[in-house]
Amino acid sequence: MKKELTLSLLMLALAACGGGGDGESQGSSGGNSGVTPPAPRLSGDFVRQSTKCDVRSPDTSAKVVLHKIDGSVLAVYQPDAQGHIDISLPADAAHVSLIKTFFDSSLNIETSLEYKGGDLGINVSYDDALDDSCECKSVRVNPTQLADAFPAHQIFFDSKHYLDNTPLTEESVYSFCKAPDAQYPSVDLWVHPTVANDTAYGTLLDVNLLDDVLDLTEELVSGDEKLGVEVNLTASTGHFDGAKVYGMTGGGRRHNMSTPGALYLFPGVLTHNFVQGSHLEFLERSAEADVVYYSANRLRVADASQPQILALEDNSQQLLAVIQSFLQGFESESAVNYDLSNIGNSRSAFVVYFSGHNMSWTINAPVTGTFPDLTLPDEILAKIEASEPYGVLFESFGYGQSGGVDELRRQWALESRSGTSIRPTFFDNYTSEIIDVSIK
Repeated sequence: MKKELTLSLLMLALAACGGGGDGESQGSSGGNSGVTPPAPRLSGDFVRQSTKCDVRSPDTSAKVVLHKIDGSVLAVYQPDAQGHIDISLPADAAHVSLIKTFFDSSLNIETSLEYKGGDLGINVSYDDALDDSCECKSVRVNPTQLADAFPAHQIFFDSKHYLDNTPLTEESVYSFCKAPDAQYPSVDLWVHPTVANDTAYGTLLDVNLLDDVLDLTEELVSGDEKLGVEVNLTASTGHFDGAKVYGMTGGGRRHNMSTPGALYLFPGVLTHNFVQGSHLEFLERSAEADVVYYSANRLRVADASQPQILALEDNSQQLLAVIQSFLQGFESESAVNYDLSNIGNSRSAFVVYFSGHNMSWTINAPVTGTFPDLTLPDEILAKIEASEPYGVLFESFGYGQSGGVDELRRQWALESRSGTSIRPTFFDNYTSEIIDVSIK
């Protein structure tokens, strides 16, 4: 990944931000009862999935790499014909990397440090070659009648495709896809007031019942249960300069809207509702790189009529100090001790995310530990070295839950097998702080 140049730019960019200090590691010890426990196992499933629907096929090309504690490669495995893997972890296996390919060309690597075994869950690689296996229908949507009924409102339809809150102002064609023998997911509709203190109205429509032409009418959003509740967001700590709200369905987020402008939830339509506030700050901008600090807090909404109180923390300088120490060790190609335990409350993991042309490498780790000099099979390293680097992101995050990164990984695996986009309650309260370095 043109490592020397990349690291030099990162060090230069971060040095301009200030901060410093060495990371520290926490040791641990354990007794020996004289009874040898059974070796832990690693299991999981790998699938390729269409980008348009839930059509899947086994992914037999994925690789599972076991690393020794120093980061060197211990063994490489591949899933069987069903995309399944189930192995006994060798005693000297300390970390695991999952290597997948998206769209036949984009390399995706996910590494878990200090991995203790268990279920990897269902690991998805997206493949547009499977799109032709989806069943799709087109619907021509006409907003004229609804616009006439609500002249002081904007109309939004199918927000999962319009995260920038682009209103529907003219007749448009929408395509909906599903796996054979499955149901089409719902589609959202809402009308958003352009006048302060006016009312929003929203609903979900069953795509399975829609004809080729859909005339949006006032009747679709009539009824008390379809009244929107304007969200009152405040911050108990820090401040937010951006916010968003959404409701969850089994098919994903709906009524997804973000600032600027008033935000509304529709608790009479959806019961799983969330708010999120965020703060973004440029720490350094130069000809070589931009360094951005980002803080966020997301909460489940119990009562949309009550103020939603967010807590955005600012530990940017502490996070910078740890990262600078981290990069100094990384530049020398040696193991790096780090300690983020004093950053935030009940954080679950420390994540380092490298991005480049046609590649990404995400490394998740405990909040305190040792970052080894990781290596990968030669053919994978060759692809990484050939990739033009985009940058690196460092994140400290958590959900206010106990159990650390081990419980987080277990919950990720359970979520992947749930068959729904509605996340377990474990993930209700999300707090994150990020330092993002973008190389120019």
